[in-house]
Amino acid sequence: MIARKHEDPHRIPVASTAPVETQWAPAGSDSNSAVTLLGADGDRTAMTATRTAAATRAIPSPTDTTRAVAIVFPGYTGRRALESAAASTYAPWMVDLLKGLSARGNDVSRFGVRSAGGRRQLLLFTDSAPGSLASARITADAAAALSVAPPVAELEPETLSEREVQALARPARNASPRRSPDANGESDARWLWIAVIALLVIELPLRRRAQGAVASAVEERTRAA
Repeated sequence: MIARKHEDPHRIPVASTAPVETQWAPAGSDSNSAVTLLGADGDRTAMTATRTAAATRAIPSPTDTTRAVAIVFPGYTGRRALESAAASTYAPWMVDLLKGLSARGNDVSRFGVRSAGGRRQLLLFTDSAPGSLASARITADAAAALSVAPPVAELEPETLSEREVQALARPARNASPRRSPDANGESDARWLWIAVIALLVIELPLRRRAQGAVASAVEERTRAA
């Protein structure tokens, strides 16, 4: 639980070498979910944009409510205190998240663990500014680490019964008897071209005879004249 003192709401407690629980938080912090964004007072708008961009990636259900991540940006006034107070004992899910961040090349310069709100919280110290693409990727990866859903590759394959397979089957359409199943075989178009060629062969001598009769008639008229 975050408590604030009326006389100094921006005070940061002095950290010890052991994991500590934050009692005050600056106005620039955004801790509305299990992924907390810590930045300067003027970073609130950029951190909101970062969280909105990260939320576009779907997170498989269910999630583990005991898991928590804090992303510490360069402008956070208590960053140095958190760095000195962070422990180095990591849960397995934290190790998996750190491996994924390292493989993707995200800009996480340091990391550690602290106790906050009654649960262990993984601290990710980034040199990226809030509102950047790198900060959105880190936030999305941190949110995905809260999921305890098994990976798709580890899911058991499903089988369908014979009745289900028959219900999904559809009867094949009857092929036209005039068409060959072979794309290079006989087709209606080939027979059509054969008929056209035959008509042209029959028409050609008839046209020549007609032209000869016309020429003879013209010649006879010329002689008579």
